Amino acid sequence: MDYMQGIPKYMITYCKYGFPYQKRTHIFTNHPNPDFLPPCKNGDKCHEPAPRGSRSGLQSVKGKVARSMYPPKLCDHIVKICE
Repeated sequence: MDYMQGIPKYMITYCKYGFPYQKRTHIFTNHPNPDFLPPCKNGDKCHEPAPRGSRSGLQSVKGKVARSMYPPKLCDHIVKICE
């Protein structure tokens, strides 16, 4: 994405914001200090394990709408840093 060049990106994981699965996501922002929680690593206890082929983690979430939801704690954090 050429139009995103020069905008800092931050890796976050949804489990750090209250979801039971890890799901890694990049957030692009020009905020000077977004203070996002650091991403977790595979095997950390903050999310349920979901090895390939399992029916746990994000694979257990039914429906594309539910799988595309953002954690409310992440949304609250973004609103807070924008105020």
